[in-house]
Amino acid sequence: MTLKLGKGSAFVKSRLRRLPQSEDVWEADFVPEADHWMGLVVEQEHGGVFAMKMLEAAPSVNDLAHLLSDAMYRPLYDRWHRPQTIRLRDNPEGQELVPHPHELRMDVDFSDDLPAWDDAVVE
Repeated sequence: MTLKLGKGSAFVKSRLRRLPQSEDVWEADFVPEADHWMGLVVEQEHGGVFAMKMLEAAPSVNDLAHLLSDAMYRPLYDRWHRPQTIRLRDNPEGQELVPHPHELRMDVDFSDDLPAWDDAVVE
């Protein structure tokens, strides 16, 4: 699935660009649970959950973009801001997202290991 940004999208770069940027590293991913998928964005250092989303179907790149936008613009805790780095599991959805955070001066790293995210899911 192609990432669809623009009017009506949660990931509006012009709006997100105005947010202050921190040195945070965020881990983001989705996990299947029973009859739904749970997505989380977790701050790596302290384990704070910035965003959570439940989906009925397998997540798309657009769902991942929406989850990250919620974490930046409507965080569950802390203040509005952009992280310095977003860490994702290495999968095709994450690869499609890469150019867009880069335009917002955010790095995107890929890893098979997201320890803060995994801890948050267990809790």
